[in-house]
Amino acid sequence: MQYGEFLGKVQDRIGPTQGSAASDEASSAIAATLEALGECITGEEARNLADQLPKKIKEPLQQASEDAKVCSLETFLRRVSEKEGVDAGTATDHASAVMSVLGEAASGGEMEAIRAQLPQGFDALFGK
Repeated sequence: MQYGEFLGKVQDRIGPTQGSAASDEASSAIAATLEALGECITGEEARNLADQLPKKIKEPLQQASEDAKVCSLETFLRRVSEKEGVDAGTATDHASAVMSVLGEAASGGEMEAIRAQLPQGFDALFGK
């Protein structure tokens, strides 16, 4: 999946915002969600996922540390909220949009490996 398609799908799932504000909002949501995700999975798994994503959004995952931090869904969403500078409800909507698009952009095997490192509560973000 190319960056423009990834960004467009996230924008569509986030909902109505006009013009460049929509692109900026989706871009911020992607960066914040991937950075938070990179903190919750091992560095190796983060880099494996990054290898399947467009170049423009790989960096937050490529900078993940080797050790995953214990990460509940609540902690993950708080991190997204803080990184993006939005309220908890918006962070949940944005993270869900990004994670569902990730599920389309990455291979099924890679997404299974990611999910195996996350608590069961994350299934809701993947649309499961």
